[in-house]
Amino acid sequence: MAFLVLGALTLTLSYAVLRDGGVEPPDWRACLSAIGVVSVLCFAPSRRVPLRPPDPKVRLLFLVLLAVAVVQVLPLPVAAIRILSPARAEMLAGSEPVLGKWTLAPLSTTPAAGLEQLLSLIGCAMVFLLVADLGARMRERPWLLVLPLIVIAFLEAILGLVQAYAAGGDVVARGTYVNRNHFAGFLEMCLPFAVVWPVWVLRRSYSPRTTPARPALIACAGWAVAAVILLAIIHSLSRMGFFATLLSLLVLGLVALGTGRRRFRHWWLPAGLLTVVVSLAFVFLPPDRLIFRIAKIASTDAITADTRLQIWQETIRLIGAYPLVGCGVGGYESCMMRYQTTAHGYTVDFAHNDYLQVAAEQGIPGLLIWLALGALVTRSLWKVISRTTWREERYRSLACLGALAAISLHSLVDFNLHIPANAMTLAWIGGVAHCAPENH
Repeated sequence: MAFLVLGALTLTLSYAVLRDGGVEPPDWRACLSAIGVVSVLCFAPSRRVPLRPPDPKVRLLFLVLLAVAVVQVLPLPVAAIRILSPARAEMLAGSEPVLGKWTLAPLSTTPAAGLEQLLSLIGCAMVFLLVADLGARMRERPWLLVLPLIVIAFLEAILGLVQAYAAGGDVVARGTYVNRNHFAGFLEMCLPFAVVWPVWVLRRSYSPRTTPARPALIACAGWAVAAVILLAIIHSLSRMGFFATLLSLLVLGLVALGTGRRRFRHWWLPAGLLTVVVSLAFVFLPPDRLIFRIAKIASTDAITADTRLQIWQETIRLIGAYPLVGCGVGGYESCMMRYQTTAHGYTVDFAHNDYLQVAAEQGIPGLLIWLALGALVTRSLWKVISRTTWREERYRSLACLGALAAISLHSLVDFNLHIPANAMTLAWIGGVAHCAPENH
């Protein structure tokens, strides 16, 4: 049963990635339907081994997030809306000459979009729970759970490199994604697993009959896969994708060197060497076109004229208007029109900052809940990395930490987590992180 569930989730994620990251609603609805079928089978009362529940704190935060999304789309008395969201009450009052007097209305400015986003949230939550359950059941094969991520990322990277190098190609690697930044975001979450897995292959225990050449060859093949993924990230010309990738590898290495029984005087020298290596990679790895794009960041004029910064400022004004409950999940685009003073003639449908968009749509309390959920997952990873004696689980947790560090940084300047395939990948990694021994 576990292998069938893993196979179904792998096919679902592959389909989402193949279909432009699942950005088209029909494609993502098909993925949600597949996740729903798998979830029903796993939750069926006739199942011999019931689905394992998550940590109580994580379960509570998930329930609160779902409750907030549900409350936003349910009709509430207008008197309650005046208290919870004065800006929404003002919007309703302005529509009364056309639509008549309101007695009940939803908090969300776009209830239909809010309902779709609620289903997406439930789907990603189920991926988190299913992967965590699989990890607890497949303890003897810890890396099998992340192998699909490595394979899908490798195939995407090959396609991206063909686009970058083939005659008449796109010159920019973007794989099956519409946006190169989201392509880089997906690859940067998968890269740490491709980097750490060969280390585990070399350091695992083998029988005396196993030739030393076999693990060495397997490890070299694994690092070749990692090199292909890294090269594709570089040729996506995504500035923050490149920064986030190097930072995640640095975090991964420093944590690996700094945990365990190693004393500080034994740690600072290899940590310093690793920092120097990553710094040199930042200087020598990027091609000329990426260096040119990075150089634009250093220009003061480019910063003040950057459209993203103006959108962030306008989004902060939107957050100020809906601080407690937000404008509703999926309502950013419609509400942003009132505060948009830049990019005239264009519709600003995303804040290009996942944190700001969550705060705008779910309110500041909603953002704090998401941050708390991320902190709990990171805390469980740290416990495994620093305390467990199970080497395989420690290496996999290190890779999860590197992936979370990469996407956390990249989300500061982009909306990767609003791309369904990338959101599902993050939920997958979160489930892998949560299936650590301390949580079961």
